[in-house]
Amino acid sequence: MRLNSEAVDDPLQRSFRGNMFTWRTDIGAPFGTQFSVSVPAGSITAKDIAEEVMATGIGDIELRLRQNFAIFYHDAHPAIPRVRLSAGVGLPTGEPVDPDESDSNNAAKAAEAGLLPGVDEHEHSLLPDSALGVYNINAALGMGTTWLLADLDLWWDVHKEVVVFASSQNRVALHKSSVDMLLGPEIRGLVGVSTSAIVDWLSVSVGFELMWRGRHYEINGDEEEELLNSGGIWLSVVPTTEFRIADPISVHIGARVPLYQEVRGYQITDDWTLFAGITGTFSLSEPPSELPSANSVHPPAIAHAPSKRVDVAVRDGQAFAVADILVPNKITVIDYFADWCAPCIALGEELDVYVKENPHVVVQRVDIVDWESPAVAGHIKSEQGIPILDIYDTHGKLVQRLVQGETSRFREVIEGIGSR
Repeated sequence: MRLNSEAVDDPLQRSFRGNMFTWRTDIGAPFGTQFSVSVPAGSITAKDIAEEVMATGIGDIELRLRQNFAIFYHDAHPAIPRVRLSAGVGLPTGEPVDPDESDSNNAAKAAEAGLLPGVDEHEHSLLPDSALGVYNINAALGMGTTWLLADLDLWWDVHKEVVVFASSQNRVALHKSSVDMLLGPEIRGLVGVSTSAIVDWLSVSVGFELMWRGRHYEINGDEEEELLNSGGIWLSVVPTTEFRIADPISVHIGARVPLYQEVRGYQITDDWTLFAGITGTFSLSEPPSELPSANSVHPPAIAHAPSKRVDVAVRDGQAFAVADILVPNKITVIDYFADWCAPCIALGEELDVYVKENPHVVVQRVDIVDWESPAVAGHIKSEQGIPILDIYDTHGKLVQRLVQGETSRFREVIEGIGSR
C-alpha cells in the first residue's frame, strides 16, 4: 500500500493476484500493414483480512491497425530509425466492477482496524464514498468503456547485433463506463536496448518503462466527483529474454520490476510482474520467388536451383568453414547471394569491376540457394535477407558485415582497411 510516494502499512492486509493469458493474432498485408487482435483472459483475485473476491473470464479486447514505414526506406537508408505507427480501439468486453456494490462493510472494517484515529464506526459510515473507496476490495477484468489507442515504435540498428528501441503506448476513454466512471488517460513510454551477440538463437533486452495515469471520476447525474485514490506515475525496469527454439517459434520470458512509484492518495501497487509468451509467424501463401523492389529482398520460402556461375566458392548452399575460403594476404569479401536475388546480381557486377581494379581484394561467393540451406543456418540465419557481404582483412579478421542496403558501402569499408 502506498500513500503518494511513501509505503504505508495496511491493517486490512489487502492484496491482488492476477493470472492472465493473452491470445494475439496479427494478420500481415503487403507494404508493411498489419491488423492485430488481442484477447486477454484469466483471473484476478483480491483479498483482505475478511474475504476474498475473484473475477474470471475475458477482458477488454483490443483491435489495432499497424503500419511499418521502414519497409519503404530502411534498406536504402539503414541509418534512419525504423518507424511503426498503430491506431486502434479497446472494446468493453470484460465485465467491470461497480464501486457502489463492492463490500458494504468497509466502514466497519476500517473503524475496527483504526485506520482513521479518533473516528469511530458510526463516523466512518458518514464519510463520502471517495474517502471509503480506499478500503474497498474488488476484482474486475474489464473497464466498461471504449478506449482510443495510439502507439509509436522506433528501432535503431546501432550495430549488426545491437538494437536500441523506444515506444509509446497511449489510451484515452471515449465515454463514461457502464458503471458511471470516467477513467483517466494512460501514457506508457519504454526505452531500451536489445542484443543477440551471444548466440544466434538468443536475444536479451532491457528497458525502462515510465507510465503516467490520470485520475478517475465518478459520475453522479450531472456532477463529476474526483476519485482521490487514482492516478500516478510508475517507473519500472523491464528485462526480457527471447529464445528462438525452432523457426518460426520463439519463447519470451521477462519481468517488470518497479523502481519508483508515486500515486495519488492510497493505492495498492505492484511489487513485480512476471510474464512469458510464445510467438510464431506463418505464411498463408507462398511469396513470389523474386520481389519487384531492387532495394529490398527477403528470402523466399520456396526452393530454387543452384547458381550456374563458375566463380562460386561454396555451391548448393552447403555447409562450410570461413577459414577454408579466406585468401591469405588479401582482403577477402564473402558474398552471400542467390540467382533469384536481383540486387545480388547487380552487386556482383559491381564487385567484379572493383576486384579487377584492386588486385589486393578477392571475392568469395557463397550460393545460399534458399533460406533453409546449411550455409544460411551456419552463418547468416539471424539476418533478414540478402545480399550480405562479410569483409575480412589480410589477417583473416572480420572487419564488418554489410546487409542488404548497407552493401553499397563496400568500397568505403575496404578502403578503410587499407588505411589502418
